[in-house]
Amino acid sequence: MRIRHNSYRIGLALGAGAARGVAHLGVLQVLDEVGISVDLIAGSSFGSFVAGCYACNPDARLVTEQSVAFAESSEFRRSKFDFIMQANQVEPGFINSLKSLIRKGVMYSSTLSSNGFITAEAMAFNVAQCLPDRLVEETEIPFVAVSADVRTGEEILINRGPIRSAVHASCAIPGVFRPVAAGERRLVDGACVQKIPVIPAYLMGADFVIGVDVSSGLPDMELRTGADMLIRNSMIEGHALKNMQARMADFLIEPDVADIHWADFRNPMAAVARGAEAARKAVPLLLAMLDALPRLMENGLSPGRKRAIPFLENHRMQYFEMPKEAKPVTKALEVMEVMPKTNAPEAAIGHQA
Repeated sequence: MRIRHNSYRIGLALGAGAARGVAHLGVLQVLDEVGISVDLIAGSSFGSFVAGCYACNPDARLVTEQSVAFAESSEFRRSKFDFIMQANQVEPGFINSLKSLIRKGVMYSSTLSSNGFITAEAMAFNVAQCLPDRLVEETEIPFVAVSADVRTGEEILINRGPIRSAVHASCAIPGVFRPVAAGERRLVDGACVQKIPVIPAYLMGADFVIGVDVSSGLPDMELRTGADMLIRNSMIEGHALKNMQARMADFLIEPDVADIHWADFRNPMAAVARGAEAARKAVPLLLAMLDALPRLMENGLSPGRKRAIPFLENHRMQYFEMPKEAKPVTKALEVMEVMPKTNAPEAAIGHQA
């Protein structure tokens, strides 16, 4: 049974994290169990996959069963995620080190010779196994998938068009998956611009946003070379972006998934359990905040939305309808110079009134 605590619209922002994002399923299960009604949902990267599945069928247990069954199937195993994970994990011993170097060599050579290690066909197949052939604007819960135009750097909010293509674009990790060609756009992973899509949830019309952070934090690493320093710099930038976006949420749930490799889908139920555990710990305070929301609102604004005002007033996110003929990019891209564009009204996001 879903409980509406008041007349305010509750938004859910599911963050990026690849395999760590499986924990989102556990969070959704607990929200369902306690009856928290979600009015709209935004997802970035793998968060868009879970958000899209739930938006189409708001039954977290059923979505979890379907997603986990596919993650454990032989079809999904052919997606090369295990290969990526093993290439980045070195076990003791000369032979194991050699195997890791060979795997890295295969990955790097593939990335240098093409614009994606995992084929677009494999990605499209994976998405189609869990998402229905439906339009974004036809979901049971209003949904938006966050992506980025790799040529212009613009933040893209996909609020219309085929949901499978929308999620595919939002999950297209640069170097791992090929960019998705959508008209003049070349779309890649939403995590490039939105680690936790709180601002998109506000733009959809949320009064109160629950954010879910499934990132790994800033791990320890040896800094031996210039390449190590460049990688570390990128990690620090991403960590800072995530922290800034997390502060915009009215409530944040943070499953402990730091020890799960981003490409490790071998034990999905472990990640689901981590998400459920974090949500159960957070539920008493969340329910108290929702009950007190009429008193927390100041001039119609929640604390999180007040913090987000400068970003909401000056955002340059582009609302976008995913074309039916969206295809993977198979050749080199040209970088385009971006000119400021006028944004569509907020009502353009999600379902139309």
